[in-house]
Amino acid sequence: MTYNIHSCIGMDGKISPERIARVIAQYSPDVVALQELDVGRARTGRVDQADLIAQYLHMDYHFLPTIQVRKGLYGNAILTHFPMRQVRAEKLPGLPGKPRLEPRGAVWVAIKAGDRDPVYQHPPGSEAKRTQVSG
Repeated sequence: MTYNIHSCIGMDGKISPERIARVIAQYSPDVVALQELDVGRARTGRVDQADLIAQYLHMDYHFLPTIQVRKGLYGNAILTHFPMRQVRAEKLPGLPGKPRLEPRGAVWVAIKAGDRDPVYQHPPGSEAKRTQVSG
């Protein structure tokens, strides 16, 4: 499952990582790729949204910050209840002629699911969003 959570700010303007976790839980996903999480940012109460959502879902996670704003971070996370290890994480290059675009990042993890060891790749937040699982 992939989900742009917009810093857990709902259409009603309320900030609720718990509500995001409840929505995700309805689908019982094995792997969740989240975009636009805040970690330690004043605007969302200085909480670690990746950690809170992972705790509610009883999942492990890897968070990749793409922007640092004062003392807080903003980025993407991959969550799963399967054993997982981070393979690679890096910032992606910007687009020529578009210097004002928000920085992007990608995180690659290896997930052990049964007798297979697929790699889940998630390049978040661009026009070329895609999710790939290979086994």
